[in-house]
Amino acid sequence: MKRISKHDINAKLNDNHYSDKTTGIYQSWIMRFVKYHHLNHQNFEIKHIQNYLAHLSHHNFKASTHNQAVNALVFFYQKMLGIKISKAFISELRFNHKTNLPDILSKKQIESIIYHLKGHYQLLVYLLYGCGLRSSEALNIQIKDLNLDDKQLHISDAKHQRVLPVPNKIISSLKYQIDFVSKIYDKDSQSKFFHNSGVENCYLFPMKQLCNNESGKLIRTQIISNTLNYNIITASKKAKIACKVTAQTFRHSYAVHLLQNQIDIKTVQKLLGHQYGSSTLIYAHAVQKISKNKVLSPLDME
Repeated sequence: MKRISKHDINAKLNDNHYSDKTTGIYQSWIMRFVKYHHLNHQNFEIKHIQNYLAHLSHHNFKASTHNQAVNALVFFYQKMLGIKISKAFISELRFNHKTNLPDILSKKQIESIIYHLKGHYQLLVYLLYGCGLRSSEALNIQIKDLNLDDKQLHISDAKHQRVLPVPNKIISSLKYQIDFVSKIYDKDSQSKFFHNSGVENCYLFPMKQLCNNESGKLIRTQIISNTLNYNIITASKKAKIACKVTAQTFRHSYAVHLLQNQIDIKTVQKLLGHQYGSSTLIYAHAVQKISKNKVLSPLDME
């Protein structure tokens, strides 16, 4: 298979009348990209751009440098490989200073919100932040998904599975919640009308009321997301948090706090369950923005 060479890149850039300066910059980015993936002409896919940009974000390049890399790779794909990339997708890859970055809470703010929550809503938010879960993932946790001996939480959907570390801080609370749900199940299963699917399939955060399934059997479903968000919004107001806080805010904060603690962006991508690295890039940009806002004068440094 033919490998990409500097000569090929220079020739194509010259054919398109790029300046010597731009040719040098684009050639450098393209060769770095090719070396990173170790691929030949026929094996490049769009996902490789996303993964490479995710890799670059860990180096805290300026937005202009990031966009320079995007331009070089778009040229490489469209002009050299003949792979079309939509304008909308290119726009998504570029970092725009006007991009709406997610609101990020400090750990102190998160603790304040949790303090104002009651019952299992406290544990739910600990899971949202401590494991970086989507609200649907947290609400759909079943007892069988938890392996507390190994401190693991298994999250799965139709396409993907991931195993997340469970924070030590909430192990005892999770054990209590499992015991609580098991007692509810024991009581429910005494009814001949109850759909008995086994305690391991019980939701960790069940509704108070039973309802009927399609067969007319009684079942106990999970708390709905609207109820969770209502409790979060109420608690955030009591905690006097200025920004709008939803269940997703804790997932955003989880990602940014990991990156701030030097966790590799590819690891964060896997923990979040992002299929493409570009989805995780927004958090790297958020870290850059926070870092700029926290620049200290030398007089204030210890």
